[in-house]
Amino acid sequence: MQNKIGFYILLRTNLDKKMSKIEIKPIQHRGKSQIGLFFKYDEKLKNQLKQLGYEFSITHTCWYIENNDENKRKLLQTIGNSVEIMVSKENSNFLKNTTNHRSNLSDHVQHELNEFENYLQGLRYGTRTIQVYMDLARLFLGYYKQKKIEEITNEDVERFNYEVIIKRHYSSSYQRQLMGVLRLLFKRKRGIQLNMETIQRPRKEYTLPEVLSQEEVLAIISRIDNIKHRSIISLLYAAGLRISEIINLKISDIDSNRMQIRIAGAKGKKDRYVALSDKILVLLKNYYTEYHPQVYLFNGQDKEKYSDESIRQILKEACRKAGISKKVSPHTLRHSYATHLLENGVDLRYVQELLGHSRPETTMIYTHVTQKTMISIKSPFDLLFKDANLSITGNPNAKMLKPWLIPRN
Repeated sequence: MQNKIGFYILLRTNLDKKMSKIEIKPIQHRGKSQIGLFFKYDEKLKNQLKQLGYEFSITHTCWYIENNDENKRKLLQTIGNSVEIMVSKENSNFLKNTTNHRSNLSDHVQHELNEFENYLQGLRYGTRTIQVYMDLARLFLGYYKQKKIEEITNEDVERFNYEVIIKRHYSSSYQRQLMGVLRLLFKRKRGIQLNMETIQRPRKEYTLPEVLSQEEVLAIISRIDNIKHRSIISLLYAAGLRISEIINLKISDIDSNRMQIRIAGAKGKKDRYVALSDKILVLLKNYYTEYHPQVYLFNGQDKEKYSDESIRQILKEACRKAGISKKVSPHTLRHSYATHLLENGVDLRYVQELLGHSRPETTMIYTHVTQKTMISIKSPFDLLFKDANLSITGNPNAKMLKPWLIPRN
């Protein structure tokens, strides 16, 4: 949150609950007028903005999206009831004609959301999962805030799918997740009209993960001069960690005697151990000597956890310097770790354990991208030319092939 001296208009206040403060103002970025959002780091708020299509600007140190009325309305509808929005006096007209469109949730909708959150907590869902599920439930119920939950029908869900999910270009995986949340939300209610069993979920997309070669991983790491940043990116790859796992990693989780790293409370509330690389241990010792972290292995400002956005920016800059044009995220390093293990002959069952996957089917996706497997398979086209005297090059000294096989000049 930038420190500003002057008068601010508060669009939302809540005395009963501590709320995040966010400043909204227009900025010029990438040659366009953008909506700039300035606030102190907030994981939940950041994820909400990413779902709306916001990007982070290093230049302005803020989140931004194209400045238009539709994006302003979406912003206020999504976060207007959960944050304290501030607009400076000089920008007081910036949200004009949009503030009246804020989706103030009715008492009965808020009551349903509170009950649903208690229900999720009773099922012992993780904090991050509850946040995501509550955001989805809030988006849906806020859209039908004039209706009681008992009055919502299958047609309302279908209309929401088209008017919100399709028109706002949300992914099919986001839509599938929403349908799952609605099942949880409505199955515990009696006297409702909605029958989720008859609503079809969109087909699941099967996409292969982006994978880096070992040479590309080395090129990325070698472009990072700061030893703390290099340690973070190296450890992500060397142990196949999720970004949430490296952020929550504590000094006590590094066991140099047994050469293991303990991953506590990972996805699905599962603990696991991964191998500690000899070279990573040397790197971490050098980093520790220079930075002296306290509780968490990688501390951010004020000894808090390191932010995932900072890690993404480190990786993005390293890829730029390495000349890698692939779309690379911290999770790409995890994908690459798993793929390289399989290529080096590690059994799929061990890879599954190292990654913390519950089902082998999840790990098997990496068998589709292993280069070693790919290059060992001969195309039947190659088998056409197993005779050494045959050539596809059109060499006049080679045995004549059928005319269609010889390239024309």
